[in-house]
Formats: sequence, structure tokens, C-alpha cells
Amino acid sequence: MPLFIFINHELEKEKRMEFYFFCADAPDFQERCRGKSDVEILEFLDAQLEAFKTANLSEN
Repeated sequence: MPLFIFINHELEKEKRMEFYFFCADAPDFQERCRGKSDVEILEFLDAQLEAFKTANLSEN
């Protein structure tokens, strides 16, 4: 499932590992992903990807 998110949302392959670390660093990562449905996890990843892109834009 992790690659599925990149079908609908583009992210350069070079940034994907950084994105995974970004998600894992979220304070609510465990509660948002552990024991949740694929849909709930995908919703979390969608929100995180938008936050990740925003954070990367502000760094440049």
C-alpha cells in the first residue's frame, strides 16, 4: 500500500524515504496507523503528504 499513495499524489522518488520518516515522526503516528483500516491509513498518509510538501516548499 505505501506506493499506492504516489499514484494519486506525485512525489519524486528521491523524497519518498524522507516522507516516510516525516510520517513516522508525527506525534499521532501510532494511534493513526496501528490497527486501522487501509482507508484510515491512506487518509493519514494523504494529510501527511500535503504537510510534507508544504514543509518542503517553505524550506526552499
